[in-house]
Amino acid sequence: MTDEAGVKTRVLILSDTHCALPGAAHSREVFRWPLPKADVLLHAGDLTMNGKGDQHQRALELIKGCDAELKIVIPGNHDLTLDKPYYHEFGSLHCRGENYSDETLNEFEAMYTGETAQEAGIVYMVEGVRIFTLRSGARFTVYASAYQPEFCNWAFGYSREQDRFNKTLEDTVTLTNAENPVPDAGVDILITHGPPAHILDKTYSGEDVGCVHLRRAVERCKPRLHVFGHIHEAAGAMRKHWFVSNNGEKIIESPGHQEVVDRMSAYYDATDLKHGSESLFINASIMDLLYRPSHNPWLVDLMLPRAIGGGRESAS
Repeated sequence: MTDEAGVKTRVLILSDTHCALPGAAHSREVFRWPLPKADVLLHAGDLTMNGKGDQHQRALELIKGCDAELKIVIPGNHDLTLDKPYYHEFGSLHCRGENYSDETLNEFEAMYTGETAQEAGIVYMVEGVRIFTLRSGARFTVYASAYQPEFCNWAFGYSREQDRFNKTLEDTVTLTNAENPVPDAGVDILITHGPPAHILDKTYSGEDVGCVHLRRAVERCKPRLHVFGHIHEAAGAMRKHWFVSNNGEKIIESPGHQEVVDRMSAYYDATDLKHGSESLFINASIMDLLYRPSHNPWLVDLMLPRAIGGGRESAS
C-alpha cells in the first residue's frame, strides 16, 4: 500500500553512454566526475558500443561510480551480447572479431545481476514490472523495456508492425506479441530504450522515429516519468498535460521546456507534477549524433508515493 502524499525523490538519469566514462572533476566537459548524488539512478540502455567485454567493464565502472541507493539499468540495441538469441544469429554484423560462448554471454549478464552488482545497488531489467521501496519510504512501480523498433538489425529489436506494449490491438494491421504489456495504471516510472512516437524522437533529418505502440501505452498508463534515449540528437525534456475532450478525443498539450542547466547536470523540478494528468519525458542520451559525450546527465526531483508497510522490493 502507498500514501499518495508522497516523498520527494531525486533521480539521476543517463542513457546512451556507450561505455564512455566521465571526464576529470576539473575538466571543462559536461559529462564529468563526480556525477550528482541521487536517490535513484536510471540508465536507459546502450551501455556499450557493441557489447564487448572491456566495454561492459567500463559501463559498470560508470554505474558503480554513481552515488545512489538504487541503480536501475536496462540494455539497449548496442548491447549485443546481452541479447543472447540475437547475438547467436546476428552478432557478427556489429561485433566482428569475437565469437563469445554461451558461458561468456552469461558472465556478461552476471556483471549486472550478480552479487557484486547487487551490493552496488544495481537492478538489471530487460522487460517487465517491479516495485521498489527506498530507505526514505518512497515506494514506486517501474515498467522497463529494452526493446525498440528494429533499425539496421541491432539487438532488442522488433518490427514496427509488432505491438509489445498493449494487450489489445489498435487496428487489424498491427500484430501483438505483448508478453509483458504496460499496465493500465499504477506505473510511476517508465524506462524504455526507445522513445514513444512524436516525443523527443526527431532525427537529424527531421523524421519522427518513435514507436506508435509505445505512445499508445504511455497515453493509457500516464506515468509520472518516462525515461529513454536511443535518438541522440533528440536529447532533452518535455512535460505534457493529458486531457480528454467532451467527445472522448485525446488532446495533449505541452507547457514547454522547463529546465535549469548547470555544468554538472540538466535539472528539472517535477515536484508539482500531477500524477494521472501530467507526465515528464526525458531523452537522456549522453552522446550526440557523432558519439561525443556532449549532453548533460539529467537530475529530476519528483514526488513518489510513500509506502505503508511492505518490503524493500517485489517483482511481478
